[in-house]
Amino acid sequence: MATRQDTSLRKKALERHLRELCEQKVNTGGSLPALRDLCGPFELSLTAAHGILQTLQREGLITSNRGSGTIVIPRQFNSDILYVRIKPFDAETPHVNAADDAASSGFSGRIAELGAFVIELPTMDHLARLNTGSPTVCRGAFLASWDPDHQQSLIPSVPFPIVGFYDHADPSKDDCITFDDFTGGRSATEHLMALGHQSVHFLGETSSLGPWSAHRADGYRAAMEAASREAHSISLPWQYGKVNSPTIRQFGCQIGLHVIKMGLPEAVIAANDDVALGFLTALHQQGVPLIQWPAIVGFDDSLSYGGQRISSMRVDYRDIGRAAADVLWERSHGILTGPPTVREVPMQLIARLTSQQGWAYRLDRLLGGYPVAQTTD
Repeated sequence: MATRQDTSLRKKALERHLRELCEQKVNTGGSLPALRDLCGPFELSLTAAHGILQTLQREGLITSNRGSGTIVIPRQFNSDILYVRIKPFDAETPHVNAADDAASSGFSGRIAELGAFVIELPTMDHLARLNTGSPTVCRGAFLASWDPDHQQSLIPSVPFPIVGFYDHADPSKDDCITFDDFTGGRSATEHLMALGHQSVHFLGETSSLGPWSAHRADGYRAAMEAASREAHSISLPWQYGKVNSPTIRQFGCQIGLHVIKMGLPEAVIAANDDVALGFLTALHQQGVPLIQWPAIVGFDDSLSYGGQRISSMRVDYRDIGRAAADVLWERSHGILTGPPTVREVPMQLIARLTSQQGWAYRLDRLLGGYPVAQTTD
C-alpha cells in the first residue's frame, strides 16, 4: 500500500508533467490526455488527478468542457505592453556576444511566457523616447551592458522600472541581477576538498575584474575556514590595461608564473576561465611535468584546454535574462515593492577529469600524447 509520502510525490510528479504539457501547447492550444490515461503511469486515483487539474484551471492554464476534454488555453499577448532590452555597449569578444545572445533569449522568452513582448533598442538615448505619444506602454527595461566603463550616470530618467546586470549597474538605484558568486566559490572549493585535495588556492581575486572575483574568493575562504584549512587567495597588481579576455589571460599567466615559484598546490580555483587559461599556459610554457599540474576548476564552462573541457561552475546567461524578466514583471505589477533588490542566480557545478589529481598526466596516457599546445576551441 502506498504511503502518504509516496502519494504526495506522485501527485507532484503528475503536476510537473501537466505543467510541461501546458507549456508545450500554450502558443497553439490543444488538448491534454484523458484523465484516466494520466492516472495510470503515476498510479494515482481519478480524484487525485482531478484535484491537480482544478489547480491548473484556477490558474487560468486550462479549461474543461464536457465532450471536448481538457483544453490548454492559448497564451494571449497584449500588444500594448512591451518591455525593452538595451543591447551591450561593448561586445567586442565572442564570449561577450554569446553571453548577450543567451541573456536576450532568456529575457524575451520569459516575457513572452508572461504575455507581453520585447523590443531591443540600440542605445540608451532611445529609452527617453518611449511612452511619448504612443498607445504602447513600456513597463520596464533590462540593461544588458557588460562594459564596466559605462556606468549608471548614462541612464536617462524614465517613468518605468529598470533592471541591470549587477557588475555594471547601481544597486542603490535600480534592481539588479547577478550570479550567486559566493556560493559558486564555496561549491567549487567543497568539490575539490571532497576529492581529497588538501591544499587548494584561489587564483585571480582583484577588484579590477569586478566584484564577482571577490565574491567567489569569499566563498572559497568560507569553505576553507569551515574545513579548518588555510586559505591562499593568489593575485597580482593589475597592469594590463583594459579588462577583456586577452588581458585577463595575461593576468592569469603571470599568476601562474608566481605560483610555480611559490610551489604548486594540489588544486586551484580560477576566478574565471580566462584566468584558468593563462594559468595553464604558464604551466605549459615553463615545462612543468604533467604529473605536477594541479587539479583545476574554473567558471563559465567556456574553456577547452588541449581539446578537453575543464571542471567549471556553469554560469547560464539565459537564467540572467529570465530572472531580469521576472523582476521587471513583479516590479511593474506591484508584486515587488520597496527599495531596489539584488536577485542572485545559482550556478551549476560541472565536474570533469580536471578535478582529479594527476589529470593532465592521465590524459597524456589515455590520448597517447596530451596536446597541450592546443588551448581553445
